[in-house]
Amino acid sequence: YMSRSAPLVLLRAYTAEERWMALREGNVIFEDDGVEYPGYTLLPLRESEASDAPLISLISAWLLVALRDRYQVGATQQLCARHSAVRIGVDQAPDLLEFLSGRSEQCALLVSAAGLAAVPQPSPTRLPRPSPRGGERPTRPPISPMLLRVVPGNVLDRATPLADKRPLAAGASPHQQNGEAGSGLLVGKAVKELELVLRRLEVESSAVMS
Repeated sequence: YMSRSAPLVLLRAYTAEERWMALREGNVIFEDDGVEYPGYTLLPLRESEASDAPLISLISAWLLVALRDRYQVGATQQLCARHSAVRIGVDQAPDLLEFLSGRSEQCALLVSAAGLAAVPQPSPTRLPRPSPRGGERPTRPPISPMLLRVVPGNVLDRATPLADKRPLAAGASPHQQNGEAGSGLLVGKAVKELELVLRRLEVESSAVMS
């Protein structure tokens, strides 16, 4: 889990396979693997295609997969500032979301395997894997340690077929997955709803891991 590619591998696999992940006290939790990373963990992804562009943080990418199609409306400057996230550019967000969802094997923002050494090594914290009780989410096998060492978009895409379906937002229910913002919703109302979802994710994750 200390591999430089591990946080990105986990984020992509959990999004594509609809596994449960959440945000708690600034950390992104990957429940099936019993591990969490600080939101500020840098990924082998750049904010633009420029070779010297800053790296994208885990929390910044997590917000993108959590909000999905609502990202352009919901990822306000206030929300990003509250979570110390960088807002993904409007030109980069769609392709990056396709990549993180496992629907695309290519991403122009991806750091090459040769350049992976420039990515800071992450600092994961191991968590106890919860034992499922009646009515709770069943735990699933952790991601293969071999895949955690491989930059997504290279061997991962060829070795592990990812679900070719719309990903479930982190912590969301299938009902929430199918729900879309109505065309008549005011932007302000939509943003408030999204912020409530994020707060609920933090509360749920705290309750599960306590």
